Amino acid sequence: MAYDKNKYCRGCALPVYEGQFYSCMECKFILHESCANAPRMKRHPLHPYPLTLDNMASAGKETFT
Repeated sequence: MAYDKNKYCRGCALPVYEGQFYSCMECKFILHESCANAPRMKRHPLHPYPLTLDNMASAGKETFT
């Protein structure tokens, strides 16, 4: 795929320049490979509770938080 300034990862909202990524040819959904393989839950030393990756598509948004 050639660089297209309108193509953004739906996981991190950063442009997809190069490297490995996943895409749907029908709906144009794109994820960097690193975003697709990100852990669903993570702990941070400055936060007392685990942080969870949530899909916001059900709220009308097509990104992850």
